[in-house]
Amino acid sequence: MIFNQFKLGEISTIKQKGGTPDKLNAEYWSGDLPWLTSGETSNMFITETKNHISKEAADSKKLEIVPKGSLVIARSGQGSTRGQTSLCLIDTYVNDGLITIIPDNTKVLPRYLLYNLIHRYDEIRQLSDSNSCRGNINATILSNLNIMLPELEVQKNIVNLVSKFDDLIL
Repeated sequence: MIFNQFKLGEISTIKQKGGTPDKLNAEYWSGDLPWLTSGETSNMFITETKNHISKEAADSKKLEIVPKGSLVIARSGQGSTRGQTSLCLIDTYVNDGLITIIPDNTKVLPRYLLYNLIHRYDEIRQLSDSNSCRGNINATILSNLNIMLPELEVQKNIVNLVSKFDDLIL
């Protein structure tokens, strides 16, 4: 099996554009648009969110939708949150504590990338910058992360095998 090395930024689009609408504006928090927090990355798969916002809330912060099939990584936190990675199985908006990774499906399967990143949790946490006492992971740091990839057909076979175990657990 042949693996090729890529930078994460070469096989995906990485964005750090989340935000939190004004919590004092009740109308912003009465919508039906999913809004994901970094604490929810304790779930490997995002199928729903605890909070929902309105279209006006998303517009007020110029939030971009994170499309289904994207990954999110928690940027900061002293506990276990920083470095946690999840795969979004829904379209959602995110807070500023998350970095979004949109895989290029011609190079990497989203689930394969998820499995790669969750097994590198400790390594990713160590990549934190020194701009905060809690440590932060940013888009630049993640863009330069080396990823070893087999061809897509091999990724598909690996994902199919590992997914069977996920399905038993979930």
